[in-house]
Amino acid sequence: MTDRNGQPQQQPSPVSTPWQVPWPTGTIARYWTVAGATVDVTKTEDGDFRRYDVKCTGCPHEDSSRIGDNAHTSAQAHAERCRALPRPVAGQ
Repeated sequence: MTDRNGQPQQQPSPVSTPWQVPWPTGTIARYWTVAGATVDVTKTEDGDFRRYDVKCTGCPHEDSSRIGDNAHTSAQAHAERCRALPRPVAGQ
């Protein structure tokens, strides 16, 4: 395919969807943002201590909670409003 000046036109690369990208170790939930990034919820346990971390793969947003429902609510709320595009993966 060429552009209007006869130059080769680069085809857009397919966008990865959250179910195509491997989940990081410890991830228990993944929310898809409106721009295609993800917000991951990971769970860490150390004896009686439990922590749920929320991290967006598009922007610097991070959150943490000792209550799982709070972490899920935070992740979903952020995913609904975040407009950051997914950060590129090294080597792609």
